[in-house]
Amino acid sequence: MKMLKNRIHNIYLIDALLFLTYAVFGASWAAGGSLMSTIQKELSLSMSEGSFLTTSITIAKIIGALGAGVLVSKFGFKRAFGIGTFLISLSVLSGLTNSYLSLLSLRFVMGLGSAICLVCLVPIVQQLFELRLHSTMNGINAVSNIIGTIVALLISPLLLEIFHGWRAVLTFYGAISLIIAILWVFTEQSIFSQQAAISQHATVAYDKKAEFKKALTSSVTWGMFCFYFFPICFLNISFTFYPLYFKQVLHLPASSLASYSATLINCGILLGGITGNSLRKVIIHPKKILISAILGAVACGIVNLIATNANIVALCALISGVFIGTIIPIFFTIPSYAPDANPIKTSYIMSIFWSCTFICVTFNIWFIGYLGDITGNLISGFIYMFCLSIVSLLGIVIIPTKKPEKLNA
Repeated sequence: MKMLKNRIHNIYLIDALLFLTYAVFGASWAAGGSLMSTIQKELSLSMSEGSFLTTSITIAKIIGALGAGVLVSKFGFKRAFGIGTFLISLSVLSGLTNSYLSLLSLRFVMGLGSAICLVCLVPIVQQLFELRLHSTMNGINAVSNIIGTIVALLISPLLLEIFHGWRAVLTFYGAISLIIAILWVFTEQSIFSQQAAISQHATVAYDKKAEFKKALTSSVTWGMFCFYFFPICFLNISFTFYPLYFKQVLHLPASSLASYSATLINCGILLGGITGNSLRKVIIHPKKILISAILGAVACGIVNLIATNANIVALCALISGVFIGTIIPIFFTIPSYAPDANPIKTSYIMSIFWSCTFICVTFNIWFIGYLGDITGNLISGFIYMFCLSIVSLLGIVIIPTKKPEKLNA
């Protein structure tokens, strides 16, 4: 209690709250998916209504990501992130929901909050930490959602048995988010501006409107968007359609290791995050890592489309996750090396980047489902997905680079 009375000054404790906020959100989001059959049965929902509970979060993320830059501009990083954590914590009211509309509204608001927090992650790290730590801290924060998802997939069925209902499970995750939101209130406001001096950004007065225009026309913004086109679509599309593809096209049994592909991809991402942070310290040019990781993920994905052995499918799922994870520490540090980098500009870059990315993901999930409907299988949809890797390679060309010695600072 003494620490709370005196405020939280330690930047690593502050980053731990960043991490936990998005990890618990990830757990709550994944829990909603894993409990979907129970929710559908109790509320008498159709398949489309049930799936829209998940889709609504993605739609909310598009809106929230756009608004995050405005919130940061008006209220600063601490208050903007605090608003995000509060919106996420409103899922604590899930126990009071008695209709589809009330549950849908809470999930939508939770999505808004998560987008605000997500946009703030990279610029807060940029503001609090020295440049040499950006890759490590961004890499850790970027996998928070993955860890939350894995935890939820493992414990949500157990929590359902303990609490005897999906409402209590979602309330449980909301209660943890509420505790984190309260702790965030006790972070020291001045620590952000004080630490900005260490991050070399405190002495400059920024024209926020000018910074937004720079972010909107920056090759960093659009290079990041193009590059992340394939990885984010691959992750979301594989989670959505892999189980159905393995069952209908490859005819693999539901009891095989292939059915755990989504979990294995998540585990691979965690391993890849460690790999990427290590490789960045020994390979002169990070673009080599990014290109290799994209090509490796594509190769593993293609093997998964044609393999008939469940063990090979599972192994390739794990390895593809490693390749995607390798990208993360390097990719989310790119704004730190942008020309005239500063936290305000980075918040605008991430706001535009994430909003466009979520629009892209939403469209491509729908489009692949549409291709599946008109062709009768998912083969054409997956071929289309792997063609998206060309856009990612274009993004590598667009993203500006500094001299290798500075990239390894």
